[in-house]
Amino acid sequence: MSQFKKTFYSDLHKAKQTAQEALGFLSDAFPSMCEDKVADLRLVFNELLVNAVVHGNRSDASKKVIIEIEIKGGGMLSRVTDEGAGFDYRKAITEWDAENHLFDDHGRGVRLAYHMTDTLRFCEKGNTIEFSKRLVEE
Repeated sequence: MSQFKKTFYSDLHKAKQTAQEALGFLSDAFPSMCEDKVADLRLVFNELLVNAVVHGNRSDASKKVIIEIEIKGGGMLSRVTDEGAGFDYRKAITEWDAENHLFDDHGRGVRLAYHMTDTLRFCEKGNTIEFSKRLVEE
């Protein structure tokens, strides 16, 4: 089983760099992955890592973000964890599809990730998000 794991201190440049490294890891593992899936993953990793830095760790450079990726058959499972206090993700999930929240200035990144992955879930505290995506066509 192939894995990728990286820990970095909260910094937007490092978040974007780590997103590129994660995408490179998956592109190496799945060289025939279609461009649509690459584009989805680019957006998902960027959004979730930036959210971990900005919203989770409140851009506190002394706090860390951890990303883990496991290759599972024809797909992947990833976890992004920050050292923040978490948030009420249950409330956020119920509001994702509400029309009156479509133009909010926050929450779009996780909402997009939810729609671009096969599964997406939060841990109890709300500071870890886990998602999966099938990367090989059957």
